[in-house]
Amino acid sequence: MSGAQSHPLKLTICPAVLLLLAFTLSSVPAQADDKDKSNSSSFSVEMPRNRSGSKHGATTQYRKSLSVVRTQDWPFRWEPDPAKPITRVEIKLGEQRIYFMQGSLVVGEGPVSTGRAGFDTTPGSFKVLAKEKLHYSNLYGEYVDKNGRTVNTSAEAGDPIPKGLSYRPSPMPYFLRISDTGTGMHEGWLPGYAASHGCIRLPRKLAPLIFPAIPVGCPVIIIPDEETARKVAKNN
Repeated sequence: MSGAQSHPLKLTICPAVLLLLAFTLSSVPAQADDKDKSNSSSFSVEMPRNRSGSKHGATTQYRKSLSVVRTQDWPFRWEPDPAKPITRVEIKLGEQRIYFMQGSLVVGEGPVSTGRAGFDTTPGSFKVLAKEKLHYSNLYGEYVDKNGRTVNTSAEAGDPIPKGLSYRPSPMPYFLRISDTGTGMHEGWLPGYAASHGCIRLPRKLAPLIFPAIPVGCPVIIIPDEETARKVAKNN
């Protein structure tokens, strides 16, 4: 033996390295939590059940999406001769569509929303009786709170008004009356199916276009869907 003594190996780590290592380890679970939170707060209008457990930002996103759905711009066609009036309007209940004619030519068409069950739009031959650019319903409206927020959209004129609320009649812009009972065509919300109290709701960008082009006295033909037509024929 040479008599040399062995010495244990000493490992020295500087404080800066220790701090860096501690920071790296602590940040890993934090990043995972952030990712999970972002996933849990993101949702679309088709999944409103997630709204109750969402963050404020996600709730705002939901409301914006809902607003887009309520005011969406449905596609339509409008190609009339501007020097001539519309001579005939046809509304097909089964299709939930409206057609505008100049003579024998169909110069415009688009989607509508007619009367829902219990408030069915009556088929038959009518004509435009009056025009009013901003009309308010004398039959239906909504209840609003003191801040002007809508509480109930199915209110009827003359019903008892709940405490703390007020009644506001439904606006019906670009109103074209076709019956003495209050039925008419006007701008309104189109959910994609029959949903009105009997009127014919028009897309918000189409209504102001047709309003000046349709004269008082213009024929309006409301055509029933095929199933209804068959029942009427059978009963007669």
